[in-house]
Amino acid sequence: MWLAARLTEPPEPGVSFYVTPHPDWTPTLTARVQRHFATFKLGKLYAAQVGTELGALNDYLRDKPYKAIADELQHRAASYGTRNSWQAALYRALAASPWYVSSGYLNEWDT
Repeated sequence: MWLAARLTEPPEPGVSFYVTPHPDWTPTLTARVQRHFATFKLGKLYAAQVGTELGALNDYLRDKPYKAIADELQHRAASYGTRNSWQAALYRALAASPWYVSSGYLNEWDT
């Protein structure tokens, strides 16, 4: 997996996407993927999609207990397997964030 997401916590919570090159990649392949990501502004494109996804997700999680939230996020992250989709990267980042699991889903997001 070469696509990852990073959460920004308050005062302005948000999500950004970036390339994480595989250790087995050659420098040429790493440069090619990073150039493709930058040229097509994929980080911006993916971030623009997050608002709709988080809006529905945050509403769904609002009345769930902590354990159920952590389980749901881990399940959604795992359901994408090793795919390099923005959704997979998003759910991996959300599942790995203690802040999001405990209260981040209650915040207004700037994506």
